Amino acid sequence: MDITVLHNDVRAANEVTRELAILCHLTKLVARRICPNFVTIIGSFVQCYPSSPSSISCHLEKTRRCQINDSSVAWLCVRMGLCSCGDVESWLGRQPGMVLPTYTTLRFFFQICFALYASRATLGLRHYDLKLLNFLVAPVETDVCARYHLADATFDFQLHQEAVDAWIKLTDFGTSHMERVSLGKPAKGAIFTTIENVPIDLLLSGDIQCTHTYAHDTFSLGLATLHLFGGGGPYEELMDYCTCPDDLRLDLAAIWLDSREVSSFKILASLASNMEDETDDTHPKPARYTLFDTFYRFLVLLGVPTSNHDSISKLGSAANRVLDIVRTHLIGSDNRPEYPERSEFEDVLFLSHIKSKQLFAKHTATFNLKKGVHPAMARCRKQLGSNINILTAMLDFDPRRRPTMRSLLMSPIFDSLRGGASNAATDDSLHLFDAFKQDIFERPLPDV
Repeated sequence: MDITVLHNDVRAANEVTRELAILCHLTKLVARRICPNFVTIIGSFVQCYPSSPSSISCHLEKTRRCQINDSSVAWLCVRMGLCSCGDVESWLGRQPGMVLPTYTTLRFFFQICFALYASRATLGLRHYDLKLLNFLVAPVETDVCARYHLADATFDFQLHQEAVDAWIKLTDFGTSHMERVSLGKPAKGAIFTTIENVPIDLLLSGDIQCTHTYAHDTFSLGLATLHLFGGGGPYEELMDYCTCPDDLRLDLAAIWLDSREVSSFKILASLASNMEDETDDTHPKPARYTLFDTFYRFLVLLGVPTSNHDSISKLGSAANRVLDIVRTHLIGSDNRPEYPERSEFEDVLFLSHIKSKQLFAKHTATFNLKKGVHPAMARCRKQLGSNINILTAMLDFDPRRRPTMRSLLMSPIFDSLRGGASNAATDDSLHLFDAFKQDIFERPLPDV
């Protein structure tokens, strides 16, 4: 394909080139039976008119509109493999009670984790927009048995045509990176894609955490895991009415939106300034409020760590400053301070803090991951059982404490898939993926 149609926009040309390169590399992984869990590219072409959605399925074609000059427009089209059931989020929403059977959920989760491991181990891929919307569902045409190898472990499961079973395919690589040399280097805002899924350490510590690392994807995967096992919808939809109290938002804004050169949150401030205000009836609040609401919902889901918590002490002074403000507004004593020269303003401020603390306690009782009574939270805890600690580890405030995909795949959550399920499989029905099997030289596999 002739990429020169993008010559007027170098940045867009680089993004399209990178996305196509990633798709081509992942297509090779599928073709070589290293990992089946990626959408594949069939071909690409440029045309001078848009494709009709009525004649070409939107699941087969992804179109980018590219301005060449003032008088002509070209369309870059990429034809990809069909996933006829759409994305996992939509498919989950069509199931009874918006919940998948337990055995299906585990198989889906394994395929998601293996896709991330394979793409990290082979390409150094960071997706930066992981959510169930970006995993597609490809139903099996016949009953198949899948066998995956990782080091000395074997994972087997069956996919039945008549059951709620399918191959899961990772897609949408427009925000992805695969240059290993960039790992650990500044990401310059590349991680701020879907605001509701931005890793919490970027909101706590600011620019110092905005570096290329696999751990950011792991946090977003944790939110997707909550959605997958809890059902009902993504957390931000379930918690739509959980919005950041005004007093907390104002104090956070004083830190996050500080435009001074010494600010620790210059990337966040720039992002907020670029977010357009939405003032229609559907979105009466400024769009930048999403940043504050997202942070507040994370605190409801995960709790507010204590000042001496090990993971917080290593996140730096900016994180401690943010959390000191959070604790003042959301937790702590409800006793009015007793001193004779208390001003009317201080009384108003104290009452505002009391209201915020009461609201936070109410929201926590409903939506906290460990103790919330909302059906999705309770369902997630029930399905994961003792493995709930794996989910909380993925959502750890400190990115260095989040598990690698290899450690997650080897964790007890997948013990029920370890060997034996497809022993009776015929050669025709067995799909074998053994590229990561321990070889005779016992060379170590990447722990990513």
